[in-house]
Amino acid sequence: MVQSFSQLLTITWLTVINARQWNQFEVIWNVPSEQCMTKWKEGEKPEKYGILVNRGHKFRGDIIVTLYEKQFGLYPYYRDFSDLTSAVNGGIPQRANLFSAFVESSQ
Repeated sequence: MVQSFSQLLTITWLTVINARQWNQFEVIWNVPSEQCMTKWKEGEKPEKYGILVNRGHKFRGDIIVTLYEKQFGLYPYYRDFSDLTSAVNGGIPQRANLFSAFVESSQ
């Protein structure tokens, strides 16, 4: 509990410190909306409002890709976050075999 609180405090502190240097807030559209492109009017497209979108409105693209644990090689995750023994592929990237993960994901 104390460790979790100190981690949260550290993350919050780093966020506040870095926020002073941020001069732009970027919004990224991660919705599989390629079907909508033919139906949207020009004024309805997210790009018109400065929102970043993947090329062709693909769900996995050049701007953002969401990695799901069961679809991406040896992605580390926990089956049950409240049980530390439920780690799969190390549970977190720091404990995973990154070389094996890269080899698996490239296939």
